[in-house]
Amino acid sequence: MSTTPPQLHEQLEAWVSGVFAFPVEVRNLTVLNGHAGLTYAFDVAHRSGDVVESLVLRLAPAGVRRRGSSDVLHQVLPLQLLARVNFPVATARFWGEDPRWFGVPFLVVRRMRGEPFDIERGKAPRRQDFLTSVRLLGEFHRAIDIEELRGWDEVRSFEQEIRSWDRALDKLSSASWHSLAVKCRAELLSAARFTPAVGLCHGDYQFSNLLFDEGELSAVLDWELAGLGPQIADLGWFMVINDQRSWAHKVGLDDRPSDAELRATYEESAGLPVNPDQLTFSCALAAYRFAVIAGLNLQLHRTGRRIDNHWEHLEPSIPRLLDLSLDHLSMRRE
Repeated sequence: MSTTPPQLHEQLEAWVSGVFAFPVEVRNLTVLNGHAGLTYAFDVAHRSGDVVESLVLRLAPAGVRRRGSSDVLHQVLPLQLLARVNFPVATARFWGEDPRWFGVPFLVVRRMRGEPFDIERGKAPRRQDFLTSVRLLGEFHRAIDIEELRGWDEVRSFEQEIRSWDRALDKLSSASWHSLAVKCRAELLSAARFTPAVGLCHGDYQFSNLLFDEGELSAVLDWELAGLGPQIADLGWFMVINDQRSWAHKVGLDDRPSDAELRATYEESAGLPVNPDQLTFSCALAAYRFAVIAGLNLQLHRTGRRIDNHWEHLEPSIPRLLDLSLDHLSMRRE
């Protein structure tokens, strides 16, 4: 079980004393579960015991270049824009780069009510939860005008997304499935010859990042991978993560609607038609991307750089994901 760093409570006490205009203290400091780390929940309370705010602190990893998921401040602007249109996100409350507080850049957001579904551990979503999630994804994709994000990030094409994982793939040259991944990458690059609609993307839209409270989808979390690119990629990612064919073990997907129904729900919500070939390609890319992510994290675990047995459990699913990617690509050629 993860524990909080010994100095963190002291750092937070100093920070809240500097931020709040009245005497407060930090209570209930805990590590939030997940596979990224450096995320903590805590309460800010009056000395009398009454809770003022429930917050979540996300710290940048020390000594790591600020890029991608390591840049905790990158998500501030989209969180602000989404909160402005009442999209269910955790409001960005405080952020900064001043090292005197935690030694690294930090982001503090409001803690949202609800719990995620966990398809791997038996907490399975209902049919309606799938449809609600896809409907909200469509609403999100048309909620923010890309012009409001000009200068925030560069638009990444499908080809750039594929190539962005080359370094990780090269590090896994000894993996038994490496040659299959190389083949998959080549076919993806060959097929990525179209220009889909671009806009703000979440980057990891799946049930582990969606909170449900009393049957309602209450929040979309974890925007550290958000960027500008083909928005259809978010739908492909959601569909692949929630596809039993992706997993070597049984997961909680018994109530999953068909691909056709998920696609139709998204189309209605987003207010635009989905090109079937582009969606199939997006699914192929999602399967490849998750296979490489799993392989990289497995290597980090086995070399002791980031211990997490979860990736040992997922190892048999890596070649399945690559096979699924190639299956999707072959469907586009038929």
